[in-house]
Amino acid sequence: MRPDALVSGNFSLTLKEPQLSDSGIYICSIIDEEEETMLLDVQLHVKVYKVEVDSGVESVLLPFKTAVRLPEEVTVMWRNNSDWMVHSYRCEDGQQHWQYEDRTNMKINLKSGDFSLTLKNPTDRDSGIYTCTVSHRWSGKILAKKQVLLNVEVYKVEVDSGVESVLLPFKTTLSLSEEVTVTWRNNSGRMVHSNRSEDGQQHWQYEDRTEMKSGDFSLTLKNPTVRDSGTYSCTICSRQSGTILAKKQVLLNVEVYKVEVDSGVESVLLPFKTTVSLTEEVTVTWRNNSGRMVHSNRSEDDQQHWQYEDRTEMKSGDFSLTLKNPTVRDSGTYSCTVCSRQSGIILAKKQVLLSVKVYKVEVDSGVESVLLPFKTTVSLTEEVTVTWRNNSGRVVHSNRSEDDQQHWQYEDRTEMKSGDFSLTLKNPTVRDSGTYSCTVCSRQSGTILAKKQVLLNVDVYKVEVDSGVESVLLPFKTTLSLTEDKVTVTWRNNSGRVVDGYDWWYKNLQQHKQYEGRTEMKMNYKSGDFSLSLKNPTDRDSGTYSCTVYDDKSGKLLAKKQVLLKVKGEADSLIMAIDFGSGYSGYAFNLKPREEGGETQLKRWGKELGLDSPKTPTCILFDEHKQFLEFGYKAKTAYSNMRREEAEKYSFFEDFKREILDMVSNIKDLQPELLLPWILLCPLCPDLSSHLETVSLSELSESLKLNSDPSQISSYSQENRF
Repeated sequence: MRPDALVSGNFSLTLKEPQLSDSGIYICSIIDEEEETMLLDVQLHVKVYKVEVDSGVESVLLPFKTAVRLPEEVTVMWRNNSDWMVHSYRCEDGQQHWQYEDRTNMKINLKSGDFSLTLKNPTDRDSGIYTCTVSHRWSGKILAKKQVLLNVEVYKVEVDSGVESVLLPFKTTLSLSEEVTVTWRNNSGRMVHSNRSEDGQQHWQYEDRTEMKSGDFSLTLKNPTVRDSGTYSCTICSRQSGTILAKKQVLLNVEVYKVEVDSGVESVLLPFKTTVSLTEEVTVTWRNNSGRMVHSNRSEDDQQHWQYEDRTEMKSGDFSLTLKNPTVRDSGTYSCTVCSRQSGIILAKKQVLLSVKVYKVEVDSGVESVLLPFKTTVSLTEEVTVTWRNNSGRVVHSNRSEDDQQHWQYEDRTEMKSGDFSLTLKNPTVRDSGTYSCTVCSRQSGTILAKKQVLLNVDVYKVEVDSGVESVLLPFKTTLSLTEDKVTVTWRNNSGRVVDGYDWWYKNLQQHKQYEGRTEMKMNYKSGDFSLSLKNPTDRDSGTYSCTVYDDKSGKLLAKKQVLLKVKGEADSLIMAIDFGSGYSGYAFNLKPREEGGETQLKRWGKELGLDSPKTPTCILFDEHKQFLEFGYKAKTAYSNMRREEAEKYSFFEDFKREILDMVSNIKDLQPELLLPWILLCPLCPDLSSHLETVSLSELSESLKLNSDPSQISSYSQENRF
């Protein structure tokens, strides 16, 4: 700052050699004996010089030129963002990190101030911020400093699974006059290919699948699959010295071909065509992602898994696979491998991702019936058995009663359409939600001729009211035409207790005492209206209510509906979240839940400093009388602006969370994690202080060197609107 600042009124500040860590807000203020006056706040943003190169270039230059006049006796040091030594000049303080050995070269020109660094064979591992510091050799004073952000991009190659081969390119302009060793490795360090077999053993995954071009170092990888995706590194070294002469990385992404169909289709095709000329006998094998045999053109090789028996067929002329009657269970990745029968060498390979979608049906509880559709174009000339099952394997419906016994849950509730295999399910409830499977089999052979899955979702009708309303209506109307002397109508809660009901013989059913004098049911048999009115509902009444209508003579269920009742409580409490952190703290609150339209109020901090932050430093300032003054940014700013003799009279606590936890952990039967929120909540409501033991607050105040009066603990934040 200028020495005549007070006279000239120019309070500008010069910051030498700014770096990224200097970014932030700077405040200029004048302090006299009585008060502090803030003149200006300035936000400084220090940009880092960026250098971008592709992996595989011979070298990259990290530039640094300074106009500062430098003495002869200087030290120069380049470090990465992990503080590892990259390169140094006249510096005995540290050893160069092994990662950069034989890879760096620095221009040393004190007259021109050029300290640029050359980094050879950069890879993505070298990406990051590099810092160069020029210091006086004897005093250690920093004379110049610069940061450079290096970004090394990896070349990307994308192909589809099933292509014959993929090329991982690597061409270099280096003049290689000596014998070299070229090695390709994957991101697990496994040997993919080498021009010297004695250097290392090629991983079995790449055997007979790699080939390197003559004239450059590009690698051809045959029959790539998803498993081959990843980063591949090629390193060229001198055979004599072992020095790395060139290096490149290539990112390979092998995508799987995707096929999507709906459950219920007759078949799906998993395509695989290859341009490979196959002049010899081959073995073609399809497997699923569990390694199970799906299909093979040689039955003696492996046994086909029972799940695919009589369901697969392979096209002549290519290797595409037809899978009959696909279901959700068939979803997954399928791999086809074509091998030479004589040598076993893989000649072609492809993966296909199959996704079988389930048809979805959604209805509301209370509808008379729901249709689970299943139409097929299969020509059925023989007698068939049609069976519908739920996702637990229970029989829902069968056209042959002798085959399996229908589960009692579906008795008198199912009916199958003539002409197709669609199923009608009467009086569906939430309990009926799930996946239903229909299988059509030949009665003679048992062969599956068609199959489909349907996902049924039965929604419960929802009613929401506020606590305090006079009554709430739980609606239930049915199109059934009923007579009074033949049915029993019952409303029950989700605990099975009778809410209200009517029996033609016993008249009113035994009602639970919770609902006595509070219910009224519409008994309109002709219109089919059995809606229930519940008086003076409270949150205790929230839950699912079911109404059933039974035929008294046969016991048959005629109609059923479920209603979900939610009684919202009064907004008589404050919802609050407090983040009391070791370094920073903050809080947010809401007067009612978000689903009820409440908006979260988030306290913002630092506006007086030009900031807008959801958190503030965890620090407190007390005066000489141990009374609270400020919290957070205000406390930090006020204390830093005090003169030394004034500051000695005040108490400033920073990062004090650990002190509180250590102190209260010794108090019997008290959990520190529960105490912290209470400390912050007490100023909001003084009555909360009574919930804390006096001894706890006394010990806390002693730890923070405050009054022994517990009320002082909570008073600190009242003025701070905590």
